Amino acid sequence: MTGDHPAAFLFARLRPAWPLAAWLLFVGMGLLMPCVRAQEYLVQVWQTEQGLPQNTVNCVMRTRDGYCWVGTQHGLARFDGVRFLVFTSANTPAFKSDRISALVQDSRGDLWIGTEGGGVVRLSAGAFTNLSVVNGLSSDMVTCLAAGEKGEVWIGTVYGLNLWKDGRISTFGERDGLQGMGVVALASSSGHGLWIGANVGVSHWSEGRFTRLEPRTQVAGLADAGDGKMWVSGRTSGLFHGEPREPKTLKHLVPKARVTTLTAVPDGNAWAAMEDGSLRRFRNGEESTVQIPQLRGGVRCLYEDNEQNLWAGLNGSGLARLKERTMRAFQLKDAAADNVVSVVQDAAGRIWAGGASGRLALFQNDGFYPVDTGRNFAGNGAILTLCPARDGSLWIGKRGGGLFHWNQGNVTLPDAGGKSIAAVVTALFEDRDNKLWIGTEAEGILSLRDGRFERFTTEDGFSADQANCIAQQPDGALWFGTAASGLNRMQEGKVTPFWKADGLAGDSVHALLVDSGGLLWVGAGTGLSLFRDGRFFSFTAKHGLMQEIVSQAAEDAEGFFWLGSNRGLQRVRREELLEVAAGKQERLTVVTYGTVDGMPSPECPSGRQNAVMRDSDGRLWFTTMLGPVRLERPQAGLSPPGPPPITIERVNLNDEPALPDALIFSGEPTFPNGLSVPPGPSRLEFHFTAPSLRAPERLRFRYRLESMEAKWIYAGADRSAVYNQVPPGKYRFQVQACSDEGIWTPEGAALTVTVQPHYWQTVWFKAAMALLLALIAAGLLRLRNARRRELERVRLRIAGDLHDELGGNLSGIVLLSRRVGRQPALGERERSELDEVARIAAQTTQSVRDIVWFINPSCDTLEELILHMRETSAALLTGLEYEFHDPGAPTAFRGVLPQEFRRHVLLIFKEVLHNVVRHSGATRVEIDVKIEGQRFSVSVRDNGNGFDFSYCQHTGGLKNAQLRLQRLHGEIHIHSRPGEGAHIQFTAPVKRTFRTRKTTA
Repeated sequence: MTGDHPAAFLFARLRPAWPLAAWLLFVGMGLLMPCVRAQEYLVQVWQTEQGLPQNTVNCVMRTRDGYCWVGTQHGLARFDGVRFLVFTSANTPAFKSDRISALVQDSRGDLWIGTEGGGVVRLSAGAFTNLSVVNGLSSDMVTCLAAGEKGEVWIGTVYGLNLWKDGRISTFGERDGLQGMGVVALASSSGHGLWIGANVGVSHWSEGRFTRLEPRTQVAGLADAGDGKMWVSGRTSGLFHGEPREPKTLKHLVPKARVTTLTAVPDGNAWAAMEDGSLRRFRNGEESTVQIPQLRGGVRCLYEDNEQNLWAGLNGSGLARLKERTMRAFQLKDAAADNVVSVVQDAAGRIWAGGASGRLALFQNDGFYPVDTGRNFAGNGAILTLCPARDGSLWIGKRGGGLFHWNQGNVTLPDAGGKSIAAVVTALFEDRDNKLWIGTEAEGILSLRDGRFERFTTEDGFSADQANCIAQQPDGALWFGTAASGLNRMQEGKVTPFWKADGLAGDSVHALLVDSGGLLWVGAGTGLSLFRDGRFFSFTAKHGLMQEIVSQAAEDAEGFFWLGSNRGLQRVRREELLEVAAGKQERLTVVTYGTVDGMPSPECPSGRQNAVMRDSDGRLWFTTMLGPVRLERPQAGLSPPGPPPITIERVNLNDEPALPDALIFSGEPTFPNGLSVPPGPSRLEFHFTAPSLRAPERLRFRYRLESMEAKWIYAGADRSAVYNQVPPGKYRFQVQACSDEGIWTPEGAALTVTVQPHYWQTVWFKAAMALLLALIAAGLLRLRNARRRELERVRLRIAGDLHDELGGNLSGIVLLSRRVGRQPALGERERSELDEVARIAAQTTQSVRDIVWFINPSCDTLEELILHMRETSAALLTGLEYEFHDPGAPTAFRGVLPQEFRRHVLLIFKEVLHNVVRHSGATRVEIDVKIEGQRFSVSVRDNGNGFDFSYCQHTGGLKNAQLRLQRLHGEIHIHSRPGEGAHIQFTAPVKRTFRTRKTTA
């Protein structure tokens, strides 16, 4: 009876179609699965052209020092984000095979490299060593590796499992409980033992024994999901997730699909690569599909690092990195062009965009779609600016059409006597009093309130009849930026223009920003300016700006400024800008963003109002030449990476490697004695890096050579430093890196450098030379003193002989002449002649005394000179009243005077006294001898007849005195008038030498 039921009849008729229906249902469910757009990820691929040793990548992993290691079919590569360093059997003998199959880092930090046919290679402290069947491995065909918590390493091969522990290798097979001999996957779980995937199923190692688990399938991959759970992929059975020791908890995902490889992080998220090249992403309990065109050739391995980069080793297509976009780009659907120049959010939360197409676009369904505004509006030129009104409507400024108003779907032309208020509207701004300000291209600045327009031009004090950006500060001041005429401020009805001469970065103003603290920032064609306390401070390239053109400016919720330019975005912290402006910091830490971060074009249009905005969710929107871009918010809980570790990779001396190893991990720890540079001309090159896999292009470096450079040298993105002709000495080369978050490494890397001196530059050689020179100088001085003493003995002997012989004879002549002259028998003539003989003899005697005084070395002092001048005065001024004043020889002048000085001073003095006695007719003479500073001064004043100096200055006596003083670098001053006496003063610098006055006869 049931077969006659209509339902049964229908069931029977549809039974043959069930398989097809089931397949359609499966496909339909697949179509309903969330599909992640490839545009959400930035994909970069490296191949042999970029330095990869081979384009088939079998394994990828990142070690704790920040490097990414890539195993290929022809060698191992270490990647710092910019450069590959390749290791093969050609340059590293420990590699017996170049086919790299597996990578793992143990708890000690050593890197283990599995190979196909060459066993396993261990990298420890910069040295590679090989382990093979000779050392106890079950096979040299290594398939997988895993690291334990206590330094042990598990090695999977085609012929069983191996355990390396404390330098010993143990092997395990089916006799030990292992499920299958061909081990293809290993996964070590913290606190939960080891998971082993073989060609017939999954096994678990814990507490020294194996347990065979579900699922019993041909395993392709294993990954730790945390909390004792695992991800298991089968060659043809899809993907399983759960606790293998409890089969009921296993979830069978993507059944009957081939998973080529998978990776996971302990927080439960995972990636799986499918045979068709797509990726399955499991995140926060949700599954989605990611279609990446670059991966269609096949994915052999996956690895997610600690910066949330997903690395994919491709089958013949190289190494790919997937990272979520920092910037999300959008295009205007069905628009004539994507050159968006203004983007705003209205009071209802709707986001609008407009640009060169002249079409108004609304953001909906994750994209911008044109809004039907009528044919007349769309054909009225490009949209240059948008401005949301507080009532929910929208103001639109166009080129050629002027000002438009959108309200509840209707677009109207504001009433201005039946025509547009201006041909080109370049800026729109609604102030805090709900007044709309309108900047035009050449027709002044207008305001609109309650339907009434008011126009302002240069006649009202503005620097130009144009404005392309407008802003208002909390105190009510309105600012208007112009294209080439500086900045204007309107406050309390008064307009004040500002120019580059007033401190602005430039007269071409592109953007205005009033920040969270109420300060005004001005973006110009040549920098960024801050207006504070009535003054401008401008930031340029010398302060660290990467691009001086600032076309857009915005502030995010974290206190960062984002500056648009024609070459991308720059991010800098607001507080850091204020620190530089206050002189407390020299340079800014600037992070740049461009096409590598998801911008469709690096060029941000300039000179437009509302070219950038922050929406109600705190996300920033920028306009570019190829459409709007949105800065995505960082994921919750994802902290920015700190500064990467620094490595000095290579040091070259005169273009040759200076260190014995090509792989340097930490500078001084690897080379405790540092680098020794031989003497001679040298060129030192330091090559360094900081492994960064997310944004290596944004790393910045600085370095210095301590003991030679006190300040850091900013290197930017350059990863090398060159020094020529470093002087001998001990130095310490230091290098630091700055992350894309602006954080500098506190320590960095360092390497001691000792530049050896030539033997003539050594301390002992210099000391020996100094000692030798001192001995030579002492010998010369001793020889000089000996010769001087010998000369003094000669002088003393000559002086004694002259005094005793010639002086005695002359004295006898004087006495004899006087005695004979007293004879009464002599006539007057004879008596006169004898008196003349006596006079000449007496004069000659005085001259001999002077000569003896000159020659006698015991008279070579200032004290003796003054004493002899006193005696000379007594001898020459006989019969005249005179006074001789002298201070004595000061202690500072107790040295020996040169004979030249003594001779000229005495002869000048005698010449002056002779003139007084012979020509002045004076009855009184005053003589003053002084020591003033380093000059010797003699003053002779008489009360005689005086003379006309202009008539007598060229006479023989005075002329000779002037010539003598010139030789002593001295000078003479003569003051005299007829009938008023004379005053003659001469001075000369005292030059003396210091030596002992001890002489021997």
